[in-house]
Amino acid sequence: MTGALLPTAFHTRTAAHNHANAWVQRGRFSMPAHYGDPHQETLAARISAVLIDISAEQDLRIGGDGAAAMLSAACGPAIRGLGIGRSDRVHWCADGGGLRGFGVLWRLGEEEFLLRASDADIGWFASAAPHFGPSVRDVSAERGVLLVAGPYAVPLMVAARLEAFPLEAGRPVQADWRGISVALSRSAICEGYEVSCAPDDALIVFDRLTRAGRMVGARLAGENARALLQMESGLPLVHADFAPAREPYAQGPLPAALGFHDPSGPAAAAHAPVLAALQYESDEPLSFAGLFAAGSEVGQAMRSLYSPALKGAIALAQIQAKHAAAGTVLTARATDSSGVREALAHVVPLPFL
Repeated sequence: MTGALLPTAFHTRTAAHNHANAWVQRGRFSMPAHYGDPHQETLAARISAVLIDISAEQDLRIGGDGAAAMLSAACGPAIRGLGIGRSDRVHWCADGGGLRGFGVLWRLGEEEFLLRASDADIGWFASAAPHFGPSVRDVSAERGVLLVAGPYAVPLMVAARLEAFPLEAGRPVQADWRGISVALSRSAICEGYEVSCAPDDALIVFDRLTRAGRMVGARLAGENARALLQMESGLPLVHADFAPAREPYAQGPLPAALGFHDPSGPAAAAHAPVLAALQYESDEPLSFAGLFAAGSEVGQAMRSLYSPALKGAIALAQIQAKHAAAGTVLTARATDSSGVREALAHVVPLPFL
């Protein structure tokens, strides 16, 4: 049925553990929001290890004559120099220069690529494909992906006899794991690792990792924890934090304002706000708040979440560079259905943890 939610390849196992019956929609998939206590799940990523089903991340397979040319036009000419078997972080912009999205691009062959992103912007890439020639296909449902993150992530995988370490950032590997083919790559979240497999092998992969996880006190974590860990790692979500960026001629946000190389040049970058981290003097999240210093607006916060590790609400923000130094105190102000809300916000170093 068109529009129906899809289960991930790990759904049978995650559903059995989801005693709270807490689910959330992410893209086309139904995902566990949490397994009972999202705060404890987030803390586990800081003190032991977590396993998170991240199959809702979108994978686009871009291949055929013209694939490199299209991706070079969209993501920058450096794509042409990306070696086969290597990966790199990439971003793409609207015609007006505003950042539309970012992700990780793998080069599988001379004209074969895989783009993984929280929102891979398939409509935009598919609309460009006829002008260059390659095919663009969403292959997200054709694999399962588990994130293994936390200080005991490597001991967990070694205990599972998944020994492909040290794993270099930017160099994913294909490994035979006791008869099962898996792809391994580094993740920006909690210095973690992504383990991808075919759907038919997903339950075996899940069981092997969860059994090994008991040895290091690992626990399952859901979407609530994943979203917070991503924020704590300093990664905004362009499609969620900057909805106007999906307009064809959006002029913001500027890539330089979120820490990306700005192809429009140093002049534009010099005037761009900078990405900063905020910790509120409150437990209550305050999303999309205006940020003020001495009565003047100097920035804008993005989504805000409560961080149990930091014992307070946090947010990523774009702030004028002269007000973005760590230790600066700003006033955050937002209006919602209950009226005007304010909180003091401290600028802290990125990443949060």
